[in-house]
Amino acid sequence: MSLMDGYHSVTLTLDNSDPLALHIYWSDQWSTKGGWKEYNKEALDAEITHLTQAWWRPYDEKHKPNTRTTLWRLNP
Repeated sequence: MSLMDGYHSVTLTLDNSDPLALHIYWSDQWSTKGGWKEYNKEALDAEITHLTQAWWRPYDEKHKPNTRTTLWRLNP
């Protein structure tokens, strides 16, 4: 997954071995994420919103980057 047109990229891993109990893991180089951090859908949405707003806010109107988030599906 890429946030803000590539400003920051992470790997999301979905464990869907039990469709009734999905697990989403965020893998990141930041130590605050501990390498792997588990999220539910709501927490993942909130984290993406928080990071995008925090990185976007300092720019003036002429220089704000795109806030597009891109997901790439990797097949096993």
